[in-house]
Formats: sequence, C-alpha cells, structure tokens
Amino acid sequence: SRPAGRNHAQHRRPSHVPPRLPLRAGSVCASGLDAFAFAAADSGAVEVSWFVEIKPERVEIWRRLHGQDAQCIADLHDLVTRLEAGEELSADLLVLRETDVLFLTPPCPDFSRGGGGAGVAGSTGCLFLDAIKLIELIKPLAFIIEETDGIVRHAVWHESLAHLSACSWQIFARTQRASRNLDTVDGQPDPTIRNRAFAVGVRRGLLRPGATFRWPCDGSDGSPPLRPPPAVRPHLLQGARWPPSMIWDHSGAVWYDKPNVWPEGPIELGYLPQFTVNNRIFHPDGPAPTFRAQTTKCEPPGSTTNLWFIDGVVRNLGISEVLGIMGFPPDALHGVDEALAYYVAGDSVCRHLSSALLREVLRLLA
Repeated sequence: SRPAGRNHAQHRRPSHVPPRLPLRAGSVCASGLDAFAFAAADSGAVEVSWFVEIKPERVEIWRRLHGQDAQCIADLHDLVTRLEAGEELSADLLVLRETDVLFLTPPCPDFSRGGGGAGVAGSTGCLFLDAIKLIELIKPLAFIIEETDGIVRHAVWHESLAHLSACSWQIFARTQRASRNLDTVDGQPDPTIRNRAFAVGVRRGLLRPGATFRWPCDGSDGSPPLRPPPAVRPHLLQGARWPPSMIWDHSGAVWYDKPNVWPEGPIELGYLPQFTVNNRIFHPDGPAPTFRAQTTKCEPPGSTTNLWFIDGVVRNLGISEVLGIMGFPPDALHGVDEALAYYVAGDSVCRHLSSALLREVLRLLA
C-alpha cells in the first residue's frame, strides 16, 4: 500500500465518528449517464461533489443530468500520481478531503469476455489499478466498484479485494446477470447476457458486530427485494417513424409454437436464422433481457437492444425507450449523437439496481 500524501490524509475523519448527512461522494469513470449519481439523488442522503471523466462529450452529458456544481477531474492516473506524491491539494481538488462514498466504474474492455484480455496491461485496464489506489488514498467510509464479470478471471480482481480487506474495509463481492437478481453465476454465460461484477467496501470501524451487506435479490432469504425489471411495452414510443436501420426483415423468422418465457420474465418468440448471434426476438409484454454497449447501434441485428416484435415489425428499441426501461428520464440523452447515446446507455447499470446497492450501503453506515 502506498500512503496518501500528508496534506490529504490529515483531513480524514476518524472512522468511529458517525457520518454527517448529506454524505459527499465522488464518481469515477461514470461514462456520462452515471447510474450511481442518479442513485445518490434518489437516496436524498448523498451528494456527488466531484467526478472523473476524460471525454468532453461525456462531461457535458454528466453536467446536463446532474448539475454544474460538481468538480470534474479529467485524468484519473494523474490524480492518483499527485496524491501518491503527497502534493498539496489545489483549490479544485479540496473536495476530495471530505469524500465519504466512492463510486468506481473503471473501463471494462481489457477485462471483458469479448475483449482482448490485456487486463491491467491494456490501455484502459490499467485504470482499474488507479481506481484501487484511489480508494486507499482517499479512504472513504464506503465504496462501490462495478466492472464486467470477465474481471473475475483476472488475478488483479481477487488480489485487489484481498488487499483492501487487509486494510480498513470489509469487502462484499458478487457477480450479477443483467437480466437476473444479484447472485453468483456459474459457468459460461449466454453470449446475449451482459454480466457484471460488484464489490462493496465499508470501513470496519463503522460496522456493527455481525453486520453484512444484503445483496438485493428476490427477497426469499430475507434480503431486500430488487424491483422486478419493468415490461418493455409501457416505455414504447407511440407513433414514431423508425429508420430502416432499426427494422429487420423477418419473412424467414423461426417462430416457436409457444413463447419461451424465461425465469426472469423475458418472453422469447423466435429468432432470425440468417444471423448466428444476437438474433432472438422478444415480446414487449415482458422485460428486456439485457442492453449491450456497442459503438454503433446497427451491428446486426439485436446487439444493442435485442429484437422486439412490435406492431407487426421486428425492430430495435429507440434510445428514449431504452432509457425509460432502465429507469432514466427518456429524454436524458436528447440531442446526443445516436451511436454515443446507445454506447452510454449500454455502459450503465439500471437505475433501480444502482439505487438498491446504495440504499444497502447507507443502511450499514446508519
């Protein structure tokens, strides 16, 4: 562990002092939409006072959605380097002194199952280590890390959590299927399901004896129930004229004799045989199985939003429909370049999930 600079460390509050409200939070690599900033607002007890984002177009999205007051830090690695060196905090970084909660969503391509597998040696994978160092340097009361579940195949995930556990934090970790409850996932996932890994840390001095993080599941084991994913139909945009790039020829579609209803609710009607992946067709009366991040919406055929049989047409979902289903304002990305909007939405966890995780953190800190 590399110690934080003296100027920073001397301002940390002792862990036995009850946290004041509202708690101050920092959000790292939130990709513009930032489900955890929405969760903070939903809680009424947390304010995001600074965030890290290096891409100007995403900074603009973040500020439009979450306000102009938060301090933007453009370079995570530079920030960590300066804190490690014990530099005096400049005026724009003074907000770091009173950070109670950290939300960390480091870039995932170098860890994802579909990525190159470079891990921390990759151009973005190295930012995961910076995120772990930032936790040590800032010493928040609690943190939430979200990553692709592909990271659990890399030693750095397990080593980093073990290291943080050996320091000041009680660590709770789970993987989650995007269409399912938070739970461990065994074996290889279905390629159309996007999985994520979560780690929650809470300072041990704040935990009551025997206290544990209750992962939001179905409530059957006494855990707080996670709101079921919403049906797609109420979020459909009525009367819209969709471009040809969103509509797919289904003249040769294979339709099942009866719908295949998934345990989590999605209703699968059939598939397009001319494609080998991302080809399943769903009914809008059920929830969406997943939303995948892609650099372009039109990778055939359903790689971004799945395929939906709506009013006699097989099509993708519009970005406003996607946002509504995920719990965000449907117009949150109005005016944003279409490809970027789908990418930003696909990079995010659903709002009901981020809010459920933060509520549980706040319960432990109360």
